[in-house]
Amino acid sequence: MVRHAAVLFAVMVLASPVMGADRQVELLNKTEFSFMNLHLGTAEAGRWGDDVLGTDTVDPGEAATLGQSGDPAKCRSDVKAITAEGPVLVWTDVDLCGSTRLALLWNEKTKKGRVRAE
Repeated sequence: MVRHAAVLFAVMVLASPVMGADRQVELLNKTEFSFMNLHLGTAEAGRWGDDVLGTDTVDPGEAATLGQSGDPAKCRSDVKAITAEGPVLVWTDVDLCGSTRLALLWNEKTKKGRVRAE
């Protein structure tokens, strides 16, 4: 059974606290790793927001559902996953507004991730 971790992307990203989540986006774990923590932010600057999963985990094949505003100025983010198996996975320049379901894929040989709309 796919378990969805309901989290509020809006808390970290929105400029105005009165604005609510306009839409949801699912981040589907298509890696071989279990995500213990999931952070949104900027990899280059090393600035990451709080763990959006809380106490939940996202195992391979499962998804985390994020509520977010859809504001084009806040659509792009880097995504960092801390895994139970040890590796830290980073996807850069992820468009969180381009699709309602995004698959996070990881190539263990090249140590690079890519995102695919589903």
